[in-house]
Amino acid sequence: MIEEIAVSAKSSALAILSKLPETTFTFFGGMFYIILAPIIAFYVLKDLPDIKQNTFAMIPERFRSSVEKVLTEIDFAVGGYLRGQVLISIIVGTAVSIYLLIIGVKFAILLGVLAGVLNIIPYFGPVFGGGIAAIVALFQSPKLALLVIIGMIAIQQLDSAIISPTIMRHTVHLHPAIVIFSLLVGASLFGFLGLLFAIPAAAVAKALLLHFVFSQPVETAEEG
Repeated sequence: MIEEIAVSAKSSALAILSKLPETTFTFFGGMFYIILAPIIAFYVLKDLPDIKQNTFAMIPERFRSSVEKVLTEIDFAVGGYLRGQVLISIIVGTAVSIYLLIIGVKFAILLGVLAGVLNIIPYFGPVFGGGIAAIVALFQSPKLALLVIIGMIAIQQLDSAIISPTIMRHTVHLHPAIVIFSLLVGASLFGFLGLLFAIPAAAVAKALLLHFVFSQPVETAEEG
């Protein structure tokens, strides 16, 4: 038994050492991108009007108004999706905080805020948020952890079936059935990234379809 443990420990140590350079490179590469991304975002946002002006100047004049119109519609669709996601997160975070306060979980408001933020990630976000809340409740009692799991599942089902489709219908102007169908198709074709980009992609597709096929621009923010 001692020999087997020694061999197993040696194999594990060799496996860790063999992956150490790759892990180190990945870690520092990720840190580099984390530092670099805000810097690039700052300069892009700072010079955004000039970038837009120079970009439109490269477009032939006869197409310029049409391209600007399409980009405005796409911008409204994506902006509506982001506004909807923020609103959904606030609602879910508030509901989780209230539920955890009622059943007596410690750090209920903090856990509710965390659940709301993680809810931006479809499907996986609520699982992580619920798991963290259940672990915190488990330190108080197993029964409380079970109540947390049941409550988080109920809130997630309510969000998936009613809250998210309803809000997205008003902010992105997509029917709830299309919202749910887009998430299913996105998850089937592209997995996790498909879940993240399914709804904005559907909104952009709708904007392009209305403009180029039906010549009916989507409702603007002022009109909405």
